[in-house]
Amino acid sequence: MSIEPRDEREFFAKFEIFTPKLLPGVNVGATYRRMWIKPRTDRFVDTLSQSSGMSRAELQERLKQADEMTDLVVTAATRVNEKGDRTYSDVLARLVAAALIDEARIDPISYLMERIIRLDQCTFES
Repeated sequence: MSIEPRDEREFFAKFEIFTPKLLPGVNVGATYRRMWIKPRTDRFVDTLSQSSGMSRAELQERLKQADEMTDLVVTAATRVNEKGDRTYSDVLARLVAAALIDEARIDPISYLMERIIRLDQCTFES
């Protein structure tokens, strides 16, 4: 079991008040969600930079072109921020890096990443 710094975690709190259905009353609910995104994004960009062999400045210049590669990076970074798992982050960063290295791989990598994200979002009901 690894201990992650507090900034790597998500915090959820939920407060609800209910009255029995037979009595007049009000149902009140509140949910609070807090995510610390910066460390996740930094880790993702560091892995992407290292795997692609590009500096942060080179990555930034490449992403200013606003093409399929930019869409791929934004999709991966958004999912990494939501999920927060290190292994998941590394997998997505390495996939994006492979597309950065060889642009002919953008379409198959986009498809593969979409499948990984959908698989991760699946919930199985019994």
